[in-house]
Amino acid sequence: MSRLTAPIDVLTDSTQAADVASSKGPTDIYNDLYRVKQYNKWGIVAPFSHPAEWEFPQPVQVVAERMGLTYDEADRTFLGQLSGCNLDCRYCYRGTTGSREVTPAQYVNEFLCYNIEHFEAPAGVLRISGGEPMLHQNWVGQVVRLVGGEHYVWVDTNLTISPSLGLTRELVGPNVSVNGCFKPGVVDDPWAQIELAKIMVGAGVDMYFYWPSDDGQRYSNLFIDFLECLEEAIPFAPLRLTVIHIKYYYDAVKEKVGNWQEKTEASLKALQLRRYFWREFCTKHYPSWLCHTPSHQVMIG
Repeated sequence: MSRLTAPIDVLTDSTQAADVASSKGPTDIYNDLYRVKQYNKWGIVAPFSHPAEWEFPQPVQVVAERMGLTYDEADRTFLGQLSGCNLDCRYCYRGTTGSREVTPAQYVNEFLCYNIEHFEAPAGVLRISGGEPMLHQNWVGQVVRLVGGEHYVWVDTNLTISPSLGLTRELVGPNVSVNGCFKPGVVDDPWAQIELAKIMVGAGVDMYFYWPSDDGQRYSNLFIDFLECLEEAIPFAPLRLTVIHIKYYYDAVKEKVGNWQEKTEASLKALQLRRYFWREFCTKHYPSWLCHTPSHQVMIG
């Protein structure tokens, strides 16, 4: 019986390695295939300066609360990048530098070994990224099982490939969440993304949705349309049954832009735009008193 493996991108000497090296977070590449990504640069990028400034719970807050971690620990994710994908996004690094086959046990073991070696600044989250993890569903399921709830697992998906019933069951749990990335202009059928979100949230999967960024309001309009469709398709969830889980996606602060002052200014602009659209959405759907709760916990029904 052959071992179950999945291809992980080699990061050393890659285009992405330059991005890692210029990061304000951890800059090491671990054993050629892995990195620790720190999303919020406390005190450097103004919009991220403290979770209290955010409109609704972000992954770093949820992970910290559920796992008893500090924000720094919950903010750092250990990840390998699965090479395969069914989309071809212009900004994606995946699949450009060669890959190595890795078993689920090897993937988890590298995460644990990294934290032992970096005990002074461990990664609180094991992330399964890509590429598209749903192309390797048995592999993803085995990784989640091997972690066994001892650590938080974060799975990415572009919401175009349905998880099997078996994988869906693995993804339901307090220490597992899924990042669903809405991709205007890339995905041919956004209605299929909505249907898949409906299935996963309806099954009890804890989900976040990326809010795409651009220089104007086009993507924000499209994302609000996406939320409108979710509201219609999934009564009471995810926007009514549980805490709103939408993760901001700041193109403006990616390390490919070298000037941190420009990043901060662009981030503030994007943040203000999202706040405007979010207020408009809440005003339409929810009683005003619910929309003024600090964390936007909408608990109707």
